Amino acid sequence: DTGGANAIRQVLFILFWTGSVVMYWRKGDATAVFRHPALWVVLLYATASVGWSVVPSIALRRVFLLWVTTTTLFMLTDLAGERIITWLARTHVLLLMVSLMAIPILKGARHTYVEDGDPMLVGNWKGIFQHKNAAGPAQLMSILLFIYAYIRSKSPLWWLAVAGSLLFMGFTRSKTTLLLLMPSLVAGSLFYLSSASRLRRLMLGLSLTGLILGLVGTQSLWIPKLLNILEDPEAFTGRAMIWLTMVPALPHYWLLGMGYGSVWQVGDQNILSEFAPVYADWVVLNNQGHHGYLDLVLSLGVSGLGLFLFLVLAQSIIGFFLRGRPRHSFHFLFYSALI
Repeated sequence: DTGGANAIRQVLFILFWTGSVVMYWRKGDATAVFRHPALWVVLLYATASVGWSVVPSIALRRVFLLWVTTTTLFMLTDLAGERIITWLARTHVLLLMVSLMAIPILKGARHTYVEDGDPMLVGNWKGIFQHKNAAGPAQLMSILLFIYAYIRSKSPLWWLAVAGSLLFMGFTRSKTTLLLLMPSLVAGSLFYLSSASRLRRLMLGLSLTGLILGLVGTQSLWIPKLLNILEDPEAFTGRAMIWLTMVPALPHYWLLGMGYGSVWQVGDQNILSEFAPVYADWVVLNNQGHHGYLDLVLSLGVSGLGLFLFLVLAQSIIGFFLRGRPRHSFHFLFYSALI
């Protein structure tokens, strides 16, 4: 399984990109391209990785799609500013409403039979999404977008949307999503509330530094316990099995990675199946590692991860602590989504 190439979808992507280019040519600011060098460095690095990809033809196709989607988002964001996030929040309201209405009407809006050998899926809500593992994270992102929209507009109607997403998320029984909900909200709230004052930003920075140093200093206490948990293939709702397959491959591809888009859904050329601890048919069919940083390291290596952390995350975080913007709603969305 290589993910399949949908000609209609590809044509729609290209048409949407072409329309964005035409709009940006007429109304955009071409100099904005030079204000975001980090974005282009990461894209160029991903493109260069096709040269050492284990499946260059697949990697090239996926890098092309990466350029199309990223440049489209760049142009639309530059044209519309933060309004595009509000539009996205409204789109998520529509998806939520349709999904909730589908539950009592459509049989396919719930998992009705055992899939992937997991009887616990039966009865879980998925709405109009393909799987509850897609519906759960979508609702988490919806909640963050709805709170962002409330901060901007102060309309209490957004809290109704939050309640709807919480209801939907609860019935998806997506454990990982439910586990991440509170840390995401806490992180976003801390950065949002701290942005109003230089003193608060300083206190938050010192607290985060102390937390990191504390984790490093006590690693001998918690790392063995974490490794013991990860050795159980069923831990983290089965994701530990995926991670136990990915980690042994890291020493072989640690510097440059396997190439962008070359880890999952690459058919019979899937290298990860060689590292699976048990029978590995699922590796060929799996489409992600359920761990963004592990996926990134395996795709682009430590060098790619370093570029991402330094050029994208580090600059944003350093900029926040040095400059800040008084209780800006984007602080909540950005830092809660990072979790």
